Amino acid sequence: MNKSEETKKETEEIDITPVELSEKVELARNEKPGVLVSSEIERLAQDHKMIHPFYRDKKRLKPAAYHLSLGEHYRIGKKNKLLSDKDPYLRIEPYQVAIVETWEELDLPKNVIGRWNLSISGVYKGLLWVGGPQVDPGFKGHLYCPLYNLSTLPVTLVFKEPFATMDFVRTTPGYSVPFDQRRRKMSDYVTMLESAPEDTLKKVNEVRRRVQVFETTMLTTIGIIIAALAIIAGSNVKPDFATLWIIIGAVATFASGLLIGLVVRRGT
Repeated sequence: MNKSEETKKETEEIDITPVELSEKVELARNEKPGVLVSSEIERLAQDHKMIHPFYRDKKRLKPAAYHLSLGEHYRIGKKNKLLSDKDPYLRIEPYQVAIVETWEELDLPKNVIGRWNLSISGVYKGLLWVGGPQVDPGFKGHLYCPLYNLSTLPVTLVFKEPFATMDFVRTTPGYSVPFDQRRRKMSDYVTMLESAPEDTLKKVNEVRRRVQVFETTMLTTIGIIIAALAIIAGSNVKPDFATLWIIIGAVATFASGLLIGLVVRRGT
């Protein structure tokens, strides 16, 4: 197959069918496009369940945003886990990645989008948020995103406590593509996302552990040799055949320990 045929095949595989703008977006007389302030966020949360559960407190409701809380489902590595009131702490180790969900469920009107990101307090702890910043009109359900800990210290998040912030923007009127929501729960996101830096750190720590074992073995062996030589030097008896075998055994132990240490280092 030549280059022109490959290009033609790739073009045929791309779906360029025009989508239908069938979703009518309307605004009420008193509604205008723009970022929603606290009163509008609260009104939509109470009247239309845009945020549920909704808490009107200083930690969550802001002048033009709402702070979302940590939900119960999360994943680290290949394991799905749960938080609860009895077990509320999510500990993210250095260079580790955790996929988390929000405690709140969203039900966005057809004329409102959401824009969310990690709260600034989490950023300064060393967390990196990776996800789609815009939540489309018509979205329903919990939100999910991976959080990377890029710091050298563990970071702890608490169940039902704020960790992300979202502002809401009212769109212009007109017609849009219908929102197609395919994912509603964490199990719908098929991923084996793991942190490469975390895996490297585990290998480095294993090397350190083996080196420490090697150093301890060497120091013990040297101590035995020095003790044996001190006993011989402090006595008036000339070394006999048995004593020589003790010295030879100690030297052999030292040499074998040295070889084991070299093998361990090369194996890692």
